[in-house]
Amino acid sequence: MTKSVTTKIEIVSHNETPSFAQLPFEIIPQEIIQTQSTNVDIISGTTRTSYGIIMAVEDALNKARIECSQTSQN
Repeated sequence: MTKSVTTKIEIVSHNETPSFAQLPFEIIPQEIIQTQSTNVDIISGTTRTSYGIIMAVEDALNKARIECSQTSQN
């Protein structure tokens, strides 16, 4: 079984104020890729945005696992 590696995280939509969300949009995905984990520190002052990014990445990873699992069973 091959281990998956996350190499890119793209935020495709959001409802955040761009100037407010810029820092977490840059840092959180980089940290997730670097550590290969969603267990990363949040950015002070942008707690909800940071958690939103982390939860969205977890959701996408879970969906990818399900899709991969279903493909390998066929």
